[in-house]
Amino acid sequence: MRRARWVCCATSIWCGYLVALAQPADHLQRIAQAELQVVRLAPGVAVDALRPDPAAPWQRIDLPLTRESEQPIPRGQGSHLLWLRLRYRPQHSGATALFVTRADLGEVFALVGEQRLEDGHWERSPRWNGPLLFVAPAGTLRPDADNEILLAMRTPMERLRFGSVEIGPHAGRVLERYQRWMFMAWTLPRVVTVLALALAAFGIAVWWRRRSETPYLMLAFGMLAWAVFLLPFYYYPTVRFEPFGLYWNATAAVLPWVVVLNYLFVARLVGARHLMFDTALLAYATVSSALTLSLGWAGDEVFFDLYRLTVFQLPALVASVAAVMTVRLAWQVRTREAVAAAGALIVQCALGVHDALRIRGVVSSDNPVLVPLAALVVLLAFGYAVMRRYVGSLAAAEQSASMLDRQLAERTRELEASHARLREIERERALADERQRLMREMHDGMGSALMGSLMLVEQGQLDRAAVARVLRDSIDELKLTIDSLEPIGGDLPTLLATLRYRLGQRLEGAGLAFDWSVGDLPVLPWLDANASLHVLRILQEALINVARHAQASAIRIETGADEHFVSVRVVDNGRGFDVEHCLACGHGLRNMMRRAQALGGRVTVISRPSETMLCLLLPRDR
Repeated sequence: MRRARWVCCATSIWCGYLVALAQPADHLQRIAQAELQVVRLAPGVAVDALRPDPAAPWQRIDLPLTRESEQPIPRGQGSHLLWLRLRYRPQHSGATALFVTRADLGEVFALVGEQRLEDGHWERSPRWNGPLLFVAPAGTLRPDADNEILLAMRTPMERLRFGSVEIGPHAGRVLERYQRWMFMAWTLPRVVTVLALALAAFGIAVWWRRRSETPYLMLAFGMLAWAVFLLPFYYYPTVRFEPFGLYWNATAAVLPWVVVLNYLFVARLVGARHLMFDTALLAYATVSSALTLSLGWAGDEVFFDLYRLTVFQLPALVASVAAVMTVRLAWQVRTREAVAAAGALIVQCALGVHDALRIRGVVSSDNPVLVPLAALVVLLAFGYAVMRRYVGSLAAAEQSASMLDRQLAERTRELEASHARLREIERERALADERQRLMREMHDGMGSALMGSLMLVEQGQLDRAAVARVLRDSIDELKLTIDSLEPIGGDLPTLLATLRYRLGQRLEGAGLAFDWSVGDLPVLPWLDANASLHVLRILQEALINVARHAQASAIRIETGADEHFVSVRVVDNGRGFDVEHCLACGHGLRNMMRRAQALGGRVTVISRPSETMLCLLLPRDR
């Protein structure tokens, strides 16, 4: 409802403006009758030096002169000089302005006696559509007396359109009235041309980035056609185009394309395709443009009849058919942009009918040409359609983004819940694995030793010292198993310090000198509880074997590191042993090698009668 009020308000303003153009200003006298003398011009004659022929008759005419039945110019006889004689009795002093609403003429100048009046037109623009303003300085016209004013008009055309003539004081509202007419005849077409070029540039830019958007290409071509068609409204070429009328015909030849491209834009905008109708429109535009261009070489006798057919009558008919088709499409899709485009084409047809009736003389020549206004209406409607489509695309994109955000948030919540469940399952599995590992270690190590010792005690084969040793070994294994659970962050020296704390006193109690040569080592990221227990068991087995079997007096633990491995070496000065025999008959050395292999490392043993070295190599990265 609010938009409808705005549209009605804007329409009322325009109608009031057009009515104001047709009303004479205050203190202006409208000349209703004049006298006309027609003189045929010989080629090469200077017009400024000519004066009316005293012997030639004057013909009385009514102003404005519009209908063909009133035409005073003979057909097919070349250019003519028309003298229009006006009589005016001024009721004021000071400068006087002579205002003509419009004239279809090539050259116009005004005389009072032998004095040529100043042309008050401040811009050079086509005379066929614009008003005329002549200024008589103070003292040129005699007050309270009939003054004769001559208008000399040179035209190559056979049909004369001459609007109302108003005379009055130059001061006051006459200049304001002239400027209002100039806005409609000259300023408005320029403004519409700039807007059309801007909209055309926008359409080309959009189509260049998205070649599938053919409606924007049709929009760009249609706006370019409007810009070319409006050229004669404000640009008068300083160089004469030969043959006669070529410039005007070239600009008029794009009118069929204006009509066709306007319809094609609306059809593509709503997604409608009528192949036969579209092909017929394109064929009409091509043939009509070629025919209009060829009129530049046509003779004067056939020029206006064909020109009126190709430039006014056929485009009006095709535009009416296209408007009907557009209304049908708008009724089918019922979108705001389609309705706006259909309404604009209907307004375009109505204003085109007004201009056609004006050319035929049915409508007064005092009415301005409304084709630029029709172009403005079409441009605004098409701009609104493009804006609606752009805003609709933004709304759809925002809706899609909002929907994606909601879906993403929902999926995120689901993933977080799933990850929480997975973390709980992983924690429970880790606890179960750790329990199983501890149970397996206690069963295979301490459990087996205790069960074997229990059987021997029951059979009476172990003395008190042997039982104490078994219990001590079992307690050490239990402590090492518990120590392996402590988080050390991959710090191997800390793990070795724990081993020294647990076994150092025991080794020294066995009479072994304990040499500790452990320095800084790189962090081993993979050294978790299970790997720590493997390392402790390997080194525990090595140290216990030295204490029990090597008959050594000293033992040394030293570390080292290179680019790929970290080494822990256990060196004693015992009696040595046969490595191959131990591997073949015993389980201790093989167990150490198996544990090292599980860590990705290896155990090497070098033994001779005075020295034995066990080297544990651990990888820096697994």
